[in-house]
Amino acid sequence: MSSDDVVERGELLEECLGYIESCILNRCIGKVSASKKDCLSAIKVLNVLSKSDDVKKCIRVKDVIKTLSQYTLSYYEKIDKETLTLSQKLEWISSNLPDSQFHPPIIQFSPTLSSADPIFVSKKNFIDNDITLQKTPTSMVTQFKSVDSIQWTTTDDDLSNLFQDLLANCSFVSSLLSIVDFKCRVHPMNELIQPHDSSSKYKVKLTFNGSTRLVSIDNRLPFTGVNRKLFISSYSDSELYWPALIEKAYLKIMGNGYVFSGSNKAIDTYVLCGWLPEIIPIRNGRVPEELPSLWNLYLKGEVLLGIGTGNLSDELASQLNLISDHDYALHTFNKDGSLVLKNPWIEKGDKQNRFITIDEYSHLRYLYVNWKKTFQCTTKINFIYPKSVKYIFDKSQYSLSNTSKTEEEVWLLLERHLQFKEKSILISVSVFESEIGDRVLAPNQYRCVNALANETNNRLELVKFVMQPNSRYTVVISSSEGSTFTLSCYSNVEVNISKAKFLNPYSLPVEKGQWNMINSGGNWAISTFIKNPQYCIKINEVTDLQIGLFSSSAKSVINFHVFHSDKHIKDLPVRTFDKTKLLFNEKYNEGFQVHNYKNVQPGYLKVVLSTYDYGHHDEYNLIVNYGGSNQDNVTITKLSNSIGLFTDKRSYDWQNSNRFKLNFVVDSFDSKMTFHIQHLNSLKDHDLLANYRPAIRGSIFNARTQRPVQINEVWKESLYGVYVDGLIEQPGEYILLVERFEQGQGRCVVEVGSNKRFTLK
Repeated sequence: MSSDDVVERGELLEECLGYIESCILNRCIGKVSASKKDCLSAIKVLNVLSKSDDVKKCIRVKDVIKTLSQYTLSYYEKIDKETLTLSQKLEWISSNLPDSQFHPPIIQFSPTLSSADPIFVSKKNFIDNDITLQKTPTSMVTQFKSVDSIQWTTTDDDLSNLFQDLLANCSFVSSLLSIVDFKCRVHPMNELIQPHDSSSKYKVKLTFNGSTRLVSIDNRLPFTGVNRKLFISSYSDSELYWPALIEKAYLKIMGNGYVFSGSNKAIDTYVLCGWLPEIIPIRNGRVPEELPSLWNLYLKGEVLLGIGTGNLSDELASQLNLISDHDYALHTFNKDGSLVLKNPWIEKGDKQNRFITIDEYSHLRYLYVNWKKTFQCTTKINFIYPKSVKYIFDKSQYSLSNTSKTEEEVWLLLERHLQFKEKSILISVSVFESEIGDRVLAPNQYRCVNALANETNNRLELVKFVMQPNSRYTVVISSSEGSTFTLSCYSNVEVNISKAKFLNPYSLPVEKGQWNMINSGGNWAISTFIKNPQYCIKINEVTDLQIGLFSSSAKSVINFHVFHSDKHIKDLPVRTFDKTKLLFNEKYNEGFQVHNYKNVQPGYLKVVLSTYDYGHHDEYNLIVNYGGSNQDNVTITKLSNSIGLFTDKRSYDWQNSNRFKLNFVVDSFDSKMTFHIQHLNSLKDHDLLANYRPAIRGSIFNARTQRPVQINEVWKESLYGVYVDGLIEQPGEYILLVERFEQGQGRCVVEVGSNKRFTLK
């Protein structure tokens, strides 16, 4: 066969793979027609290849074409017949990074063939025009030159002698050194890059954005023209270039090219070999107690270890022979407790500080651990974390269930996907031992099994916990910014993971409102409590009920009270605090209040939403979640606190009297009147439970005839005042007679409301 035939074969296979990758991506973004078109284009290329005389003589290529043909035809059939989940779509949509190229997940066509196979890299000349890689230090003159002759067989010593020089990417280089160190030579690094041949194009396997992906680069590296290196090099083999090509692919996805902006060793090791990253803080100048056991695992090749320093002044760094905010590979853990660190940085060929012995740990900040741990079951889910999340119930939550009869250790890895122009985004993972794996509405609703969970600005966070037999848990994800994430679950028995739902099957639309200058009545021991927002809930059949109240400010102290209500007053707001009708009476709480009610009987409930302080302004969200045979089992209505369409108010000083008259005129027939009578001890518009209150009553008379319209003989002493409701059948002038049980001081405030116009005299 001619070399031209081989070149053409490689180009056609690469073209076919490109069509397949484009087909999958278009399907994921909803472009079904384009997806089918790409699939047909791949089939056409395969048909052309299968007819080539060169291919007929090559068993390997024939097998590849057969495998691709079977895969492509099968995929074409399901493009518009099978629905992809959001998680499946995001795996491919996350292949596109801002200002960068397409980095697709590796496709496994068969047990022996994947898209990472070097057979898919053509000999066609390739120049990577990705603008990301054009970023170099402005103070440095660099020129990208091709490295055509690459030595793929490399000695352990040459790999162990890799170092960083001008580029401040200690996290990456220390990660590479850990992996290639002879004690843990368990991951052949050159398998990350293909082909192992002279080529202008290479594909590098890196793990990021929830998958192991292929990053395409050319064979050019930045040379400075001086005896300094802007890329990783070996001081025992100056022509060892393939690690620098892996580094180039890494810098490409990180988004700043050769102007590196920082990472850490645990995360970079995960990117290189997929080992699960754990970052253990070093506190109080003491190494973590688990370090001896971790070192034994390191010697067995089961973990990789590194150390990160804190912020050091130049003077202190010089004294300690350490570098500020720098990552090191952990080379030795001595029996006396001292550590030997391997410095990834060598300046101007000075190898004197390559190994540093440390026996005082006050200036070390992190122990980096990467686990090679093998699990029998792995499940992952990709999701989009929403922007501007205020409440815990709006956060991304997932349900985990252990249906086995044994305890099971579970590891969760949360990965925030790469995005260029990175902000300092804080993330956290909390695991709650919930009732049915249901959505968590409040931080104290269930026991958190990783109670020490803290926010981190790292992209990845590992959580380890033990699931009890036949138990369910809820994982709550927090992020300070909207982003795309992958949550991976590792275990040795099947653990089901799904999006967490509310405890009960149905929910009403979230009621949103606010406490303001009109309705912020404060807690139940303040006379204006009944001015707070109120709702009526109608229940048609026996049901479980979950109610949650949330303020927009986490420091707002809030509560809600639920009262049974008679049907004939279901449209009226609560006028008194009747403990005999109260479902519960809990303390006020900062930011939220959540309660579950079992077997609530059909009827009507009144809900009063209050802040502890009078006059507090804040927004709220009210959630009502319920069961029953259908969604219409529960309805909610907001109640008006107004006592009439038309209202007016008068205030009187008692001045040692015990009665006064309020004259009013109605202009229409059948006016429904409501009088709200309150005693106040000061000029304030509210009173407190502990203050003195006289018993009060009110009656209505016809001003002209003096005949009673409504007589009230019962005295009432109520913090919330006395209500007098009456129907004025005829137009005319009337009198409200207000009486107190004994003479005294203070003010009497009367608010009058009616469905028709009236005048106070």
